[in-house]
Amino acid sequence: MKRLLILPVSPLGKGGYNIAVSDDVKRLGGINPEQDHVVIFPHSNQPNPEHCVLLPRPSKLSPRRYLNLLRLRTSTETTARELKSVIGDRDFDEIFCGEVSFYRGLKSIFPDKRITVRFHNLFCLPRVRQSFYRYNIGPVFKINLELFSRLEREILRDPLVDPILIADAEKVFLKLQYPTRDIEIWNPPVEIKPERPAPRSPRIAYMGSLAAHQKFGMHYFVHQILPKIRAQRPDVEFHMFGAGSKSWNDPEHGVIGHGFFDGDGLPLGGDALFACPDLLGGGIKIKVGDWLSWGLPIIATPFALDGYQLPNLENMITAEIDDWPKVIIDYFDSLEIGKNS
Repeated sequence: MKRLLILPVSPLGKGGYNIAVSDDVKRLGGINPEQDHVVIFPHSNQPNPEHCVLLPRPSKLSPRRYLNLLRLRTSTETTARELKSVIGDRDFDEIFCGEVSFYRGLKSIFPDKRITVRFHNLFCLPRVRQSFYRYNIGPVFKINLELFSRLEREILRDPLVDPILIADAEKVFLKLQYPTRDIEIWNPPVEIKPERPAPRSPRIAYMGSLAAHQKFGMHYFVHQILPKIRAQRPDVEFHMFGAGSKSWNDPEHGVIGHGFFDGDGLPLGGDALFACPDLLGGGIKIKVGDWLSWGLPIIATPFALDGYQLPNLENMITAEIDDWPKVIIDYFDSLEIGKNS
């Protein structure tokens, strides 16, 4: 059986997206070089598996990104011509579209074939949530929210598409609109470390990406939530780890941006309350799964836990973002650390 597998990132990378794609490949039974034609949308400095073809990824300043936006398409969406350059005239028994941005190109090449489409995020859901919450999400994410939602609706209206989602909340949401559609859920397995020691210092930490869909939640936390915490507990610090985090550095207001963490062990030795201030959810937060498996104390919004079904865990706090100041102050006070120690 000949399969076409188009993957949005390498399954060998270390990021959250790579981990999810690696799990997809495992669920597909791995890669068989004799039967599978594997195409990967590569990222710089990430290793790629053998027996794959790389589909050139447009740079951030590529004219094609702007052309896509003018056509009301997502900026990295691939064309049939581009896909043809790496597929050729081959025919396939099965087609796995590992990310929604490949769909329209594949549909143009294979109009009568069934296509399995993997949704690593479902932007339709945070789009509806945003219509209620009205956060200042910034122009980049606002555009992506609209364009990806439009693309998702087109895909889900296609009777020849078999959708695979990553979170149960997304399936419940879609079933309200497409009650007869079969929808499968693939979410990466998580090993929860039962021992979860409390922090010994009044520190909050974040480690991960600061991409557009996460940046506005971080901005809300730093500018709306953290000042309320520090007004009562000025000893509380917020430490940020990840690419681009140095630009947030503001020690006077308790924000320390460390940059990309590449050391041994865990940032701060794991001695902090690790925070995921996700305001709209969508997809699954692999970083939260990592934190759970490492046994870190965590505070998260309910939307940050989309895709997880967790038992009651010590030093695992779930609260609405606007309740965080009181919840975090009460938590640190109860531990008698910092100013009260």
